[in-house]
This record gives sequence, structure tokens and C-alpha cells, in this order.
Amino acid sequence: MDRRFDSDENAWDSESSGEPEEPWKQAHETWKRTLEKKRRDPGTPPVWNEDLWEDFMRIVDRDELKVIAFYEKFWSHSARDRMVEEAMAMYYVREAFKRMGVEDPAGFYLEHYVELELEDMGIAEEGSEGFLDAKEHTLYEIAAYRTSREFFSQWRAYVFTLHDYNRLHRSVEYINLQSGLACNKIVGGHVMGYQPYTLGGNIAQAKRALLSVQRAMAHLREIRNHLYMDDDQYGHLSELATEARDAIAIRVVDLRNHFFDLC
Repeated sequence: MDRRFDSDENAWDSESSGEPEEPWKQAHETWKRTLEKKRRDPGTPPVWNEDLWEDFMRIVDRDELKVIAFYEKFWSHSARDRMVEEAMAMYYVREAFKRMGVEDPAGFYLEHYVELELEDMGIAEEGSEGFLDAKEHTLYEIAAYRTSREFFSQWRAYVFTLHDYNRLHRSVEYINLQSGLACNKIVGGHVMGYQPYTLGGNIAQAKRALLSVQRAMAHLREIRNHLYMDDDQYGHLSELATEARDAIAIRVVDLRNHFFDLC
């Protein structure tokens, strides 16, 4: 049969109707039906998309007591900012599950978050012990983290070459903050994970990271107008920031596509 792009699509279906489906397709369809059944179950909460997660995270962030408590807890650690983001990410998930109205939030947290994430990382153990260690070991697999971390590191190296009075310039301090936030928000999203009930939060964190690196780039252009940054240094840092921005933007798209596939 001569097949053309404008041929009747039903003919394709009729030709292949007698052929058995590939096993992976059967498994995928079974999984989708199971997820749909869970959605219809009154005892199972709806899956939150990125918009719902963003609204929820803004509400949580208004009460700064929790993040202050985490900063106090990890104050003496060299990786304090990253550890705070990790702790806040897990706190977001715990609090979100409570607000979803599940009967057993703690059990839901383990079953629909921790255990599934550990399984995806190839760790056959129950509970949250070793969870964050495993997450940190996989961070450098994420291009958005690698590039944003490199921009942050190179920026900090540049700051150390400045005179003390230039280090205190408002734009320098602002880029310190935003470049650090960019890579640490990726960490937070990675900790929140890739399961249906938490993936929206991961996307929300990636969007925060994208906003931070864009803000840093804007102030980098402002610093260029001052005499203490030459064209070569600006070009180097600007290229790193652009790579980070592009990688984070791609991550947002990839995570959204993954959410669409899951939900």
C-alpha cells in the first residue's frame, strides 16, 4: 500500500489493530489508568501544578521564621545556603501534603515522595536516611546546576580581586545574592523531586532560579559601566551567566514536559 502523509489516519490504525502492543506501551497505559483512578478517588488529593505550588510557596515564605530557624541551625557550615534550600524544599513538601487534605500526611510523604525518589535514584532503602546525600551526589548531572554554579564561583573569584570599597557596591552585593540563589534554587527543586505530587514545586524552584540569574545579569551590565570591570572580564562573566540562564530555561521546559507526561 502506498502511504502518503495525507492518507487516512484510520487506515494506519486498522492495519496495526491486529498486532500486539509493545510491552512498554502496555505498561505505560496501565500506569496512566492507575493514576487516573487515583485521581478519581475522593481520598486522593489533586496533583498540584506549578501555579498552585508557586502560590503555596509564596504563602509559606511570608512567614520567615522557618527559614531563619534553618539558617541558625546550619550557620557554621560552609555549604550553609545550599543546606537551607534543601531543608526548605523538604519543608515545602511536608506542609503541602498537609494542606492537600490527606488522612496520613506523614505516610503520604514517605510513599509518594521519599520512597519514590529513592527508587528513582536506585537506592533500595526505606525512610529518609541518606536521602539528601543521594540528592547531592546527583547534582552535577543537572546542566542548570553546573552552569549556574560555575557562574557563581567565577563571580565570587572576581569579587575577591576588587578593592574593599568596591566589594561593598550595591550591585556587587546584589549579584552575590542572586547568583547564589540561582544555583541553590536548582538544588531545592532537585530535592523536591520528580514525582507527580512534587514536580510542580520543582518547576516553581527552577523559575525562581531563572529569575535570579536574569537579575544578576542586569546588574552585571550596570557594573560594566564602572571602571573596575574591564571588557574581557565582563565578556567572560556575561558568557557564563548566559550559559546558566539558557540551561535553566531549558530545564524549566523539560520539567514542564515531564509534568505533562506524568499528569
